[in-house]
Amino acid sequence: MVRLSVIVPTYNRARFLFKSLPSFLGQSLDPSLFEILLVDNNSSDDTRQVTQELMREARCAWRYMFEPRQGLHHARNRGILEAQGDIVVFGDDDIVAGAGWLTALLREFDSDPRVGVVGGKILPLWDRPPDPWIYDYGSDKIHPVFAYLDYGDERAELERQYLFGCNFAIRRMLAVTVGGSFPDTFPKRLRHLSGTGECAMTDRARERGYKVVYAPAALVHHHADASRASLAYFMERYRRWAVEEAFIQFRQHGRGPAALRLVHGALLRLALLPKACRGKRRPAYCAAIEAAVSLEMIMHVLRVLTRPALFRHIVQESYL
Repeated sequence: MVRLSVIVPTYNRARFLFKSLPSFLGQSLDPSLFEILLVDNNSSDDTRQVTQELMREARCAWRYMFEPRQGLHHARNRGILEAQGDIVVFGDDDIVAGAGWLTALLREFDSDPRVGVVGGKILPLWDRPPDPWIYDYGSDKIHPVFAYLDYGDERAELERQYLFGCNFAIRRMLAVTVGGSFPDTFPKRLRHLSGTGECAMTDRARERGYKVVYAPAALVHHHADASRASLAYFMERYRRWAVEEAFIQFRQHGRGPAALRLVHGALLRLALLPKACRGKRRPAYCAAIEAAVSLEMIMHVLRVLTRPALFRHIVQESYL
């Protein structure tokens, strides 16, 4: 009986599947207990052919599906709706999973019915040493831009901290109940539709009394491209996070009050820019990033105030 459904969204990154898919197939967990759902999010490369080639000898159940709606959450939600397992696992197309990954995740869910969300350690796979200035925006243990996370070697129940979506598992019925994966990681042209993805799922699980567990034995390694250590890439990421912060505020406070809070916060951020950049390895980069966040916040407020459909997109209850 399938217990876990591993959902792997992918978009024009067939080259990474040569490492990720074999690591999923090499799990120590009995292959009859899990399935792999490769969700092609409108790729134009040879993702389908590569998947079929790599999965030819798979001993676990697997499916390839094409999801034309662009956006990470569309791919994840397609997987949630089609999953056969009672637990869904999000895994990126550029991770390499440790052999005990799925075993460790399943162990946590089976140990306590109040465990609703589980994630594990994510270590970076650098293609070359990164520039030191990136550590102004994260540490060697946790870095949101490069999506690696290490809370230590001890299991922990997280009261406020979050897990990252490339190593994230949730009970399937809980995922359905909370409205699926919220908007997340659109192409640049659709950045204004971004939301808080698995973080919103985590918040809603906690609101319902479920435990969120960090299980370090559920280990994956995540490809970390040092070429992304550029001002342009960081500015784009932080612009998207500005939209995500606005997403939270509009959901919590409504259109008018949230708009006032967000504009005030953006102006305050600009006023405090010299202080924020003091001591940074590259103060000019910091100033550019802080200014980009503030301006994106103000622009997004104007979008939401003038586009009723965008506000409705933000406040809907379910994204399934």
